[in-house]
Amino acid sequence: MVLEFLNELSHDFTKLLENKQDSDFSITIGSEPDNVKVFHLHRLILRARSPFFAAIFNLTTTKTNTNKIGEFSKNADSSNNQLAIKNEDLFKNTSPAIFEVIVKFLYGGAFNVKTHSLDELFEILVTAHKFRVKSLTSYLEEYLTTKRADDLRQKFAQLTKIVYENSSLTKLQSFHNDATENAAETIFECEDFTSLSEATLVSLLRIDSLRLKEIEIWEKVIKWGIFQCQNLPADFSSWTARHFETLRVNLSCCIPLIRFFDISSEDFHQKVLPYQQIIPDQILKDLIDYHRAGYAPITPILPSRSPFMYSSTLLRKQHARFLSRAIEGSSSINGISTPCINSTSQCSYEFRLILRGSRDGFSPSIFHRFCDGKGPTITVIKIANSEKLIGGYCPFSWQSKGGYQYTTESFIFQLHEQTCKNGILSRVVDPTKAVYFWQTFGPGFGNGPDLALRENFKDPSQSFCRQKSYEEPIIPGADRRRVHFTTEEYERYDGCSPSFIARSPGRVNLIGEHIDYAGFGVLPMAISRDVLIAVSYEDTNNNNGEIVVEISNIQNTRYPDRKFVYQGKERVVDIENEEGVVEWGNYFKCGYKGALQYLQLNRPKGMRCLIDGNVPEGGGLSSSAAFTCCAVLATCFANGAQLNKIQLTEIAASCERFIGLGTGNMDQTASICSLLDHALYIEFLPTLTPTPIKLPTINPPLAFVIANSLTKADKVATAPTNYNLRVVETKIAAYYLGRQLFDKDCEILRNVVDLYDSDNHKKGVTIEKLNALSHEIDRLFEKKQEGYRLSELSILLELDVSEIKRRFIGQYTIRAETFHLYKRAKHVIEESLRVLKFYEACVRGCDADDHSKSEELFDTLSKLMNQSHASCRDLYDCSCKELDQLVEICLGNGAKGSRLTGAGWGGCTVSLVPLNMVNSFIHNVREKYYRPLFPNLSKAELSNVIFATTPGSGAAVIIDL
Repeated sequence: MVLEFLNELSHDFTKLLENKQDSDFSITIGSEPDNVKVFHLHRLILRARSPFFAAIFNLTTTKTNTNKIGEFSKNADSSNNQLAIKNEDLFKNTSPAIFEVIVKFLYGGAFNVKTHSLDELFEILVTAHKFRVKSLTSYLEEYLTTKRADDLRQKFAQLTKIVYENSSLTKLQSFHNDATENAAETIFECEDFTSLSEATLVSLLRIDSLRLKEIEIWEKVIKWGIFQCQNLPADFSSWTARHFETLRVNLSCCIPLIRFFDISSEDFHQKVLPYQQIIPDQILKDLIDYHRAGYAPITPILPSRSPFMYSSTLLRKQHARFLSRAIEGSSSINGISTPCINSTSQCSYEFRLILRGSRDGFSPSIFHRFCDGKGPTITVIKIANSEKLIGGYCPFSWQSKGGYQYTTESFIFQLHEQTCKNGILSRVVDPTKAVYFWQTFGPGFGNGPDLALRENFKDPSQSFCRQKSYEEPIIPGADRRRVHFTTEEYERYDGCSPSFIARSPGRVNLIGEHIDYAGFGVLPMAISRDVLIAVSYEDTNNNNGEIVVEISNIQNTRYPDRKFVYQGKERVVDIENEEGVVEWGNYFKCGYKGALQYLQLNRPKGMRCLIDGNVPEGGGLSSSAAFTCCAVLATCFANGAQLNKIQLTEIAASCERFIGLGTGNMDQTASICSLLDHALYIEFLPTLTPTPIKLPTINPPLAFVIANSLTKADKVATAPTNYNLRVVETKIAAYYLGRQLFDKDCEILRNVVDLYDSDNHKKGVTIEKLNALSHEIDRLFEKKQEGYRLSELSILLELDVSEIKRRFIGQYTIRAETFHLYKRAKHVIEESLRVLKFYEACVRGCDADDHSKSEELFDTLSKLMNQSHASCRDLYDCSCKELDQLVEICLGNGAKGSRLTGAGWGGCTVSLVPLNMVNSFIHNVREKYYRPLFPNLSKAELSNVIFATTPGSGAAVIIDL
């Protein structure tokens, strides 16, 4: 039996470093005079552990004086026979602290990554590489590129410098290249973006497949350029011609690579035109003419970026554009020798790589595993020892069996690997044998087969063409005989255009916070920021007979692709919720499940969705509701359901319960039912009734300015102590008030108000009823306003604790020791009063013949907003110190009224500001709130955290694409 005591051995060897007397050479590390250390080491150990030191010791056996590696000389104490090594070129730039880590590893073989920062790990890696400590170098490369990949991308400038200076770090080099080729957009978000070299930035700007909006790229380039300049004033308004010239010179290699004509007119005027002095004169003139009058540019322009061109080794951009047009049916067989589309056209289909032979395999089983059930696909094959690409388009999902399939839309083709010129496009002429499905075949087209790969795709006897079912052969001679070829490489892409785009906006609540789920009316409006879902759908399922839904996000590095299978009418789809964790795909699943449970379809469509959005997350602008509403709308439309907006709203409002949220209907109603240029007064009982309300014309006109506190309110993760708890508290308060005042059980506070109807009151919610109930709340809770424990609630309500949990908590997850009935009920009733008063003031303002009382109306609306915030802060406890500070700054810099909006506990404020003061108001809030608390925000980022808005339109489906 062999006993191993490696830890003890490691410890004992490391202890040798503490004993100078036994050492037989020394090495000086660092730069004099401040950071130098002499290490006393042992030749025998380092000769065995490091090829670098072994080479040095071999040199010193013949040379004891100066040589090209460094100065090698005997120690002054010759009796010790020590070798002293001092080499300025090799060692002066090495950190003594980092070298000590390397030495301890060489002696003890131990290293703990958790005790070092990322910057330190970088330095340890480079130093280990320099001293040829291969085991530590290999370990750190593997660790950084797998366990710390996200952190590595945030240090891309540093990573680039390392791989350029150390080309033999192959794993790091591969990671760097992959990030540049496949996820270049993430580099624009890295922490050290402004430290990128000019050459790196230029190489990024040349990439046609960047998944970023061009205005985002422009803003990043400006940020980079400003960082490179010295002494540019922080106040942009004080820049002189000299400052702009400095920036122009620094960006001279970048400006020509910006796709200016892909920037919207609004963004051009707001974010590009202020820098007009750095843009070449003719390009600037073309841009101004284009945005003002729609004139075509005179100067040559770069083609639009195609964000859906994934890292193909075979297809070029022009190939993708040609195939896109061929799918649409507009490329004629004889017209390929001339450009199919102009050079600035954007590829209208998504070409997503799903299979590559050299990466995944060249067999039919691999082909069907990756391609079956994926919808329309394109196969591209590189013929060995030639410059030719051949392939074909299948307009539906591949399957492992089924034989010949009918279609009039398929085609096969031949292209040169560099160009589309003199290529061949061959459309199907026998649609009954257009495509062939079988488990021993990969792609099969026609009865010839006109193009087929089977068994082993690399075997030329299994790869062939024989023209029969398509217009013409794609390989010379295939019209007369079967022509075999050798497959060097092949790739498959799923390529489809969306059938439609669903849109749902975010919303800002002008007044009426946390009262919708108590049954009272609210007054929100839709904003221009929204969620978009591009959808393609089909009847065909995968080869297992399953109905599959795939969702992707434009920001796919942050939100990875998700895929799920339809589970039947009742179950629909499984939604797994982990407390404190928000899974982005669950919001889509909520809408999908709610829609299909409502529709009760036997076989819904399979769907593929691409999602984008710009509603700030956790900002109180209902980003999650906008997403869920959009998913409901997309699912219903894809399945042919003809529903009105109220039906869509009711489905969407029920959906978020699937992820453990108890919500009212306000967010969904505002997102779906809003009308352009109107706010929306929403009543929930007796039925959902949205009423558009025109905001009054006031002199000066009013604007609503949204400001994000940048304190994120994670609605799901904090629900047990915040949102869900408030729902439960209001339900308990409603029950208590109903029993005390009317001897009736009431589920929500609105039910209590409705009981006044039998007491000579007008039906519905009125100011008189709300005032009466507010006084009763003060009376009943006069002696107990601080809250109740569960045991106290049991006495108050005359219910067992178990019954309280069953009746009021039920499906909600909550965590609480005290339940505040008075504060929650008081807020809900008083806030409902403010909504009615706000609504009535707007109606009176619109009905007035003149605007002589504009200031009085402005003051009324502002006062109600300010009271609302105070109530949210003091009674509902849903504000936070950042929101309170932001409201105070807004009120001190031009806003007449300001309040938190949304669920609270972070998120945004909404402020009522005279239109003629909006610019100065935004500037002052930036300087007094954002600059001190968030000094690293760029100008572009600042423009996204505070902005003015007007009432926007509600959800819609775009079908004319």
